[in-house]
Amino acid sequence: MAPHVSQALSQTVIVENRAGAGGLVGTEYASRQAADGYTLMVSLIVPRPIALVTSVNEQGVANAAPFSRFNMVGEDPPILMLSINRLSEGRLKDTAANILRSKEFVVHMSDEPMAEKMHACGEAFPFDVSELAEVGLTPVPAHCQRDSRCFNSH
Repeated sequence: MAPHVSQALSQTVIVENRAGAGGLVGTEYASRQAADGYTLMVSLIVPRPIALVTSVNEQGVANAAPFSRFNMVGEDPPILMLSINRLSEGRLKDTAANILRSKEFVVHMSDEPMAEKMHACGEAFPFDVSELAEVGLTPVPAHCQRDSRCFNSH
């Protein structure tokens, strides 16, 4: 698995297989690592599906970005939590800026055949470039708001 992931990410990836790593063995190992918070959280909160979130900027360009930190918070009313970090220089990511401006976005669930294109949407594209178009996903009008949704997802 590591060679395939390394090639896809263009960086070295090391996979350390440990029997029981998905349970107590993995939790114990993670608890002995440096206290960075991230290691503990990603080790304990599984499975963690990835959402492809689409939004539209003020010029009408569809933005798409994958987020692994999202979850359902409530069902009546339906509430979704989406965690969007700032860019390293402190600027808002395009998705966050679009959502704050328009108050609208669409969350898509991806399947395995769409995963590579969804991952490619996470690259740093200019604000005026649609990630959907760049990676070959098809935008279609959403049912309830102005944003586009992705025809290829579920």
